[in-house]
Amino acid sequence: MAALGLHHETNTLSSFPTTYESFKSSSYGGVLRGPEIEQHQRSAHSTFAGYFQAADEFGFDLVPLLFAVNDPSGTITSHAFDSVVDEMIRLLAEHGPWDGVLHKSASRRRRACGRRLRHPRANDQG
Repeated sequence: MAALGLHHETNTLSSFPTTYESFKSSSYGGVLRGPEIEQHQRSAHSTFAGYFQAADEFGFDLVPLLFAVNDPSGTITSHAFDSVVDEMIRLLAEHGPWDGVLHKSASRRRRACGRRLRHPRANDQG
């Protein structure tokens, strides 16, 4: 079971947009990949911690691929959002096939993120 996540708490009153660089330098962890996700999230009070607990309890293999988290800040830029989601799609394709995908999205763009992850081939050029 693949696991991915994007967490961004938008402060709509902030005049500072959230860029991809903002994610990378976040005090909340930034852009985590693979084993880094378990190190930062297994004991947290988060959705990802619940994924690890469920995998332990129900005995399925959990493969954390990417979790991007940022401090509360202004609206996420299209470039930042697309950069994270494009990497998610690439990782799913590279490491699959999957029996299922657990995806946590807390962003004002979550609907678009869910659609793109459900239909990754729609983004293929060929």
